[in-house]
Amino acid sequence: MEDRTMNCGTCGGALGPEVRETVPYDCGLPVMLVGVLVRRCTACDDYEVVIPAMEKLHAALAQAVAHKQSRLTPTEIRFLRKGLGWSGQDMAKRLRVSPEVVSRWENGKRNMSWPAEILLRVLAVNEKPLEFYEDRKFLVRRDALHFLARPERNEWTLETQAA
Repeated sequence: MEDRTMNCGTCGGALGPEVRETVPYDCGLPVMLVGVLVRRCTACDDYEVVIPAMEKLHAALAQAVAHKQSRLTPTEIRFLRKGLGWSGQDMAKRLRVSPEVVSRWENGKRNMSWPAEILLRVLAVNEKPLEFYEDRKFLVRRDALHFLARPERNEWTLETQAA
């Protein structure tokens, strides 16, 4: 591991050496990155994380969400939309609904219709994202998935845990 002298973006203190840790990843889903390189600030304990192959991580998460058996949660709907690089208006146009309906889906004020949900899942798996920002039987429950993501040889291995 390379020991570069760097400063903390929060307080300006010195960052310590890189060590492997398990840390939460704020991508809109409950994800823990396992065994990634982390440098902690010696002054405030804030940290910086090295995330290899981030686009592959997001693609693996989108695949896992799109293929889950239960209904999509509002958070998962937002994650898939952002993963496709779409604004709320972009998604509304593609799914033939109003932007207000998309907002209600993502805020949990309205359930996504089956046809719209299936289309979003298919697009999340097959559509190339606009820019970088997932015949199955689906259950009716709205169970969110929690993920443990491990980098392995420039790929990501996901383990899912029920919420």
